[in-house]
Amino acid sequence: MTENEYDVLWGTVRRTLERLRTEAPEGYTAAGEIRLADGETIEPAGVGQLNSWLYFEIDKEGDEVTLDRRIIFIPPELLARVEIRFVRTEGREIGFRVDSPRLAVVPERE
Repeated sequence: MTENEYDVLWGTVRRTLERLRTEAPEGYTAAGEIRLADGETIEPAGVGQLNSWLYFEIDKEGDEVTLDRRIIFIPPELLARVEIRFVRTEGREIGFRVDSPRLAVVPERE
């Protein structure tokens, strides 16, 4: 992708995220998630581009600068997916999530 194409991509992601945050059902907000080619996922607070590298700011505490803040630089070819989804803002989710489905081995009947 060219620098201009990345500008269009991140602009679209930002506008979509802002729109979904205003349209989110009560108790939910929209959150962005980036999946890298190695399977790692990150939820960046900010995204940018420096020459041919992408960078993501990750801060677990929101806008306040904390010791948990990280800035990750990656080459663009490692970007696998950008996902925007609704997440709970209050209460606790009931149930479970399967991140890596496994095949169950069922013994044959005799």
